[in-house]
Amino acid sequence: MAILPYTDIEKVRLYIMDGSVSVPTEVRAFSDDELETFLSWNSGSIKETSLYCLDRLIIQAAKRFDYSQGETKVMYSKVVAQMQSQRDRIAEAVDVDDPTGGMVIAKVETNVFDNLKGSGDTLMSADKILSAE
Repeated sequence: MAILPYTDIEKVRLYIMDGSVSVPTEVRAFSDDELETFLSWNSGSIKETSLYCLDRLIIQAAKRFDYSQGETKVMYSKVVAQMQSQRDRIAEAVDVDDPTGGMVIAKVETNVFDNLKGSGDTLMSADKILSAE
């Protein structure tokens, strides 16, 4: 089975279920320009961008309410639940791929409070500040 060479924008569309990538005239929630911008905001991460997009879609859909009129029923609560389920699956994959969830963990080599020891300064050390709370 061959894997098609999708662009990053098409991969995001597949993750967020934003129309068919093979039908470019289909109405979509996000334009290619928007997705390109979101990808740049998320350092090119397809999964992080997908989470961002799904969060936006969930917020928009959650503002609406379920209603029925005659034979017609519109259930936004089900749409929100489906999008949340997809978001949770992607979030789990992000956590597996990157245990920091996109955060940068840095080791602090020096501490401002260490420089104050014995200086006679009236500032308390970090330990005293934390134990006072």
